[in-house]
Amino acid sequence: MLKQVYYGEEYHQCIPLLLKKHAKGTVHSTFQNGFNIKMGDSIIFIGNKNNGQIPFGIHISDEDACFVLKQMMGHAPVYWEEESQRLHFPLSSIELSLVGGSEYSNRLVHKTTKINHLENNLVCLLETLLNNDNQSGLDVNVEHLIEAYAGVAPAENIEKQLLQLMDAVFSRESTTIKFSLEFFLGRGKGLTPSGDDLLIGLLSVDAIADFFSADFRRELKSILLNNIITTDVSREFLLYALRNEYSSLVKEAAEAAFFSHSIEFESKLFKLLSTGHSSGFDTAFGMFIGLLSLRRKISI
Repeated sequence: MLKQVYYGEEYHQCIPLLLKKHAKGTVHSTFQNGFNIKMGDSIIFIGNKNNGQIPFGIHISDEDACFVLKQMMGHAPVYWEEESQRLHFPLSSIELSLVGGSEYSNRLVHKTTKINHLENNLVCLLETLLNNDNQSGLDVNVEHLIEAYAGVAPAENIEKQLLQLMDAVFSRESTTIKFSLEFFLGRGKGLTPSGDDLLIGLLSVDAIADFFSADFRRELKSILLNNIITTDVSREFLLYALRNEYSSLVKEAAEAAFFSHSIEFESKLFKLLSTGHSSGFDTAFGMFIGLLSLRRKISI
């Protein structure tokens, strides 16, 4: 069969090492913007950048993504050839080369920030969430949550869990942390359930501010590695987040929340909110929960 070679224009810097360790795999899942392959226990996304640079991605052009997607079949074999730097798909007529592609990383790093940026952008984020047409996949009433947080209204159902999560990020009690995390992990529909998207946003705030207890991150990693509690794709996003690696849209919004004026932050926020059915909203809402937790710690 005559093979057509396509080229990865950009790829996350960890991809070559991952493929060297796990050279055989299968097509995991396909969707509008690309497809995932599973190599060993790891997921690699191959597709366009409509949702920004993915932390475990190989990005190809929109045009190439359309042609490649037509040839992908679920569970079809994939293997990596180190010498040629190509991914082979034996049941199709395509190969994917990393030769000439550029590496990227969207790592968030701990930095100090000005309190006025935090206060102003927390208000900006709240107003954006309240005025956005999208809704959380967790069915949260943001306005009522704020009332419950302020103690002027009783917390209901999901609100109680969110308030407990805000306590859990500071906790050193394994049982408390585990109870809260297991409520949100895998909660919701889709390849990245809403509860996981929320945790991604939450972790992005801590990546910069570094205020969670080490026990919180340790417990989350343990659950992800030892339990089938969410989707493979969501698990991959969360494991990268625990290494402070995010999609470019999450990274840009999180950094803007801390270091930019509200107008620029709002611009980055709208880009994030445009992703997925509720994924962008849930991630931004997770950032809000993280910033609210940080504000409370600073006030104490």
